[in-house]
Amino acid sequence: MITKLNIDALVASKFGLYKSNEHFKHFNLTQMHSTIRDEIESLCDLADQRVCIKRCNHFNIKGTRPDDYRERIIYLDEDLFFLAGIRFQGPDVTKSFVSVHANFSEFTETQIFKIAELLKKEFEIFSPKSFNVTYPQGQGISTHDFQIDRYTVVGVIKELVQLELVPITDELELIPLTEMNFYDEYVKEYALLYTKSPFLRSEVKTESLESLNDSAKDGLLFKVQINGKCAGVIAGYIEDYYGQKEVCILEELLFESFRGKGLGVYLQKAFAIKMLDRFNLLWGHISDLNPSSLKTALKNGRKITEIEYIFSLDNF
Repeated sequence: MITKLNIDALVASKFGLYKSNEHFKHFNLTQMHSTIRDEIESLCDLADQRVCIKRCNHFNIKGTRPDDYRERIIYLDEDLFFLAGIRFQGPDVTKSFVSVHANFSEFTETQIFKIAELLKKEFEIFSPKSFNVTYPQGQGISTHDFQIDRYTVVGVIKELVQLELVPITDELELIPLTEMNFYDEYVKEYALLYTKSPFLRSEVKTESLESLNDSAKDGLLFKVQINGKCAGVIAGYIEDYYGQKEVCILEELLFESFRGKGLGVYLQKAFAIKMLDRFNLLWGHISDLNPSSLKTALKNGRKITEIEYIFSLDNF
């Protein structure tokens, strides 16, 4: 059973950690606290029996019962505990992991070992491959025995616009799009990308026509034009980041003949300029399997604010 005291402790732990981190010092603390509570309470809703039944029926994994899908509190000792629940990588139920949110602010090697043993027993029916935790950059993890799943990168748009880049001779322009007649060419370009970088197939997906259309309705979809030629597409969407409605990059694709020339930094700056009077932050998630995108984001002035860590259960 998840109690109000459990929820309050989880919220207090995460809020205390984040408000002390330099990346969040300018955030509205009241909004941040409210967002963190909403997040924890939403996760705790996964303990509801009706939700568990729906998840069990949806995933339809042989031998599982609704209670196996229950979000649960697991104690390390009398005072330390964590919230845990089974997750899957997309639709592939063979790639399971456990999401963990703790009421303590740092993961030590001893704690990780104990957590791993508890999770293997609690979620044995799923044979999870790992457990995942997210912490602010530079905080929370005092061991090197991990992999990284993804980074959250955030930049203040005014600072991104003011950042001086090495001048280039190419003329780059963003033109607002309202029609979706580029979509077939867009899909073909992804096919070329997968041919050259097949490892990206599982990490970087084409966006649906519907999602790009929604982006256009918000005035966040642009054709990329370089030296007068159609060179790609960039799109954004609006998403809450700890209480602030900000813009994320939904899609950023340069066509084959324009890739590998270092133009991504200039493309993102051009997008930031378009966002200057509308939003405060430009943010998003970048997979560890996509280092070129992370490099581009950092060159453009964004900073890593959070890291999602993976701890393999095969090691225990």
